[in-house]
Amino acid sequence: MNLGRAQIESAAVCPVEIGLRAESFCLLNNQIMFKIQNGLTTDIQGLIVNVIGSEKAETFELAAINLAKGGIYDGQIPFDASIGKVRQVKISPKIKLYDNEEICIEKAVVGENLVSC
Repeated sequence: MNLGRAQIESAAVCPVEIGLRAESFCLLNNQIMFKIQNGLTTDIQGLIVNVIGSEKAETFELAAINLAKGGIYDGQIPFDASIGKVRQVKISPKIKLYDNEEICIEKAVVGENLVSC
């Protein structure tokens, strides 16, 4: 029965509505500054940040984040200038359900056309 389980898991989506919102995104030197607010449904135990540049993309994991329901997080991500111009920043929440970590990429917030802070 592992085959059936694998098919279900590959089609799985985040089982809860998180309600993550982006308050702001901007650039300061070689750092992306952002402010996000969690919804009122579940706590967030980490963030996966994808930075897409004109030359390449980078992924960062912010594992030490514990964002309570309704909480606000001010963050910053340093990036290497070799990625080129920052085109998009995508922040995906990581939650814990029944002792399993879930990365909810379909509940991500996206920042585009970032301006200087």
